[in-house]
Amino acid sequence: MRRFTRWMPVLFLVFAAALLLAAPASAAIKSTVTITSGEGTEFTGKVTSPKAKCRAGRTVKLFREDDSGEESTLEGTARTNKSGAWAMEGSFIAGVFYARVLPAIFHVNGMTIRCAGDVSLRQHF
Repeated sequence: MRRFTRWMPVLFLVFAAALLLAAPASAAIKSTVTITSGEGTEFTGKVTSPKAKCRAGRTVKLFREDDSGEESTLEGTARTNKSGAWAMEGSFIAGVFYARVLPAIFHVNGMTIRCAGDVSLRQHF
């Protein structure tokens, strides 16, 4: 029994390390993308998130669905500003559009921040 108690701290550390390695990665921070306007030759929108880093510098892709709603065409790509706003200029054909913000990973002060991706509601412009 004495031999076992001597190894107890080592076994505890091995067990604790195994639990840490088996723990799931931290959950991604929620991000929401919206289209706020699609008038004329410009689309605008916003990415919102409780974490500022998940709003700024995100890649947003704008898609237009075909008439059947089964396929989509990439119309353009934009980056969000510090507040999460994005804008895209071009000549757009009327149709049903949606935006997609890609998931992102940032490293800040030795911490990893995972931002979730999102797809906006489909809207006719």
